[in-house]
Amino acid sequence: MIISNYMPIRRNQPWLADGDSADNCVAAWVFKGAASKVNSLIDLTGNGHNLTDGDDTHLTSWDATKGIGSNGVYPYLVSDVTPPNNQSSWSVLARFSEVTASGLGCLFGSQATAQNWYWFIRPYNGVYREYCNGSYYNKVPYATSGVIGFAGNTAYYNGAPDGTIPSHNGTAIQIYVLAIKDSVVGTSSRLNGKLQALFIYNVVKNDTKMSALTTAMAAL
Repeated sequence: MIISNYMPIRRNQPWLADGDSADNCVAAWVFKGAASKVNSLIDLTGNGHNLTDGDDTHLTSWDATKGIGSNGVYPYLVSDVTPPNNQSSWSVLARFSEVTASGLGCLFGSQATAQNWYWFIRPYNGVYREYCNGSYYNKVPYATSGVIGFAGNTAYYNGAPDGTIPSHNGTAIQIYVLAIKDSVVGTSSRLNGKLQALFIYNVVKNDTKMSALTTAMAAL
């Protein structure tokens, strides 16, 4: 799929709702409410991190109400964003819905198995939700919808701190969306569910900023 370089002009920029500098936002995708699927895959920061379908035979689904989606079997999106090896230095936030346990899918991310390095969120992993930011942290119960993310070592769910992710450094690889890029098998953990928005930052947000961003994302 060819993605246009056209940058939609938006009066509202929810990825900057915390008042931080725009330079701190690596990428922002708002799938819900976009004019089309093509527009929904454009990085709204202007940094050029546009998404593409990873499987030309099995395309991701999209509509303006529910955002981008996959059935947990084939469809996923490719990005060119690579997190830092220092897992404690970035933040990410995602709004999702209609997630099921099928395939133990991830909202986004990657795992470099040989380096024991992970960067993803799996909202429905058995009985818990799973945060992986270099290392693992699990919290009961699982989640089928909401706004979820992490900032450095702190996990967040629906605007509130949700626990601490253990520190770990390794060698990072680029991320996928609606699945994870796996250094061994290529693509794994495809999501069965919908994604409305995804924001990535190159700084560690505090509680107040994550709460403000969550409120803005939930209002989309």
